[in-house]
Amino acid sequence: MEIDEKVLYYNGTPEEYSEIKLALSRAGIQTPILPADPSARFHSSNAQSPKLESLGRLAGGVAHDFNNILSTIHLCAEYLYNRLSEPLLKENADVILKATEKGTALTKHLLAFTRNQIPEPQEVDINFQIEDLIKILQRLVSRNITLTTDFDHRPCKVKIDPVSLEQVIINLVINARDAMPEGGNIHIQTSNTEVLTSTDRLNTLKAGSYIAIVVNDTGSGIDEALQEKIFEPFFSTKGTNGTGLGLSTVFGIVKQNNGSVKVKSSIGTGSTFEVLLPALID
Repeated sequence: MEIDEKVLYYNGTPEEYSEIKLALSRAGIQTPILPADPSARFHSSNAQSPKLESLGRLAGGVAHDFNNILSTIHLCAEYLYNRLSEPLLKENADVILKATEKGTALTKHLLAFTRNQIPEPQEVDINFQIEDLIKILQRLVSRNITLTTDFDHRPCKVKIDPVSLEQVIINLVINARDAMPEGGNIHIQTSNTEVLTSTDRLNTLKAGSYIAIVVNDTGSGIDEALQEKIFEPFFSTKGTNGTGLGLSTVFGIVKQNNGSVKVKSSIGTGSTFEVLLPALID
């Protein structure tokens, strides 16, 4: 059996594979196991393809049905908004309207993904995008969490699908919230920055101008041994309470847009996630 950084490659029968997988599972080791023979790996991967296609169709069906529910909520909220006179109630109805609009955009994005449609990048100022999300973000976090922002006074323009950018920000804020069940602070900061060169295990950036989005929390922190795994699909530090898809979604979107995402954290000191996206130069 050969050991790579992230994968175990084995030579043997399916029965031996099952025994190895069971032994690793009992030992608490989550490293993926693949056949050493490339052709066997291909057939193993190919065998999963129908399952993934079925999962995609299921996700598309759920997204379609959920979009219909959101449409009903939006119509009711719009009806209330047009008839309410009390400012606070009217503001709450407006928040519902905007939340359903964001939800509709997300479900459309999921539908596009399941149909293999390509996202539609466009010029976006990250400062305006986050500002537009603030009310929704404040309702995503609990009352014992303070959410603050610090925007670069200069334009922070990038070329990205707006819904994808919102997914990145929302997932990072939710991740920070879940790290602070007893409350704390979440701080979102944007800045223009220059990168000379950057290469590590997860990220390779070309030299140039970038927009940084930094999300900092005062939560429980992440053990250094786990930090290399947190961007892997279905890996979660929250046990059964987490899906393991939030940070992997962030990683996938950022990499798709030629950016990078890094984490700096230690137990008891909170976490800082930094996303870099290529700046759009006028």
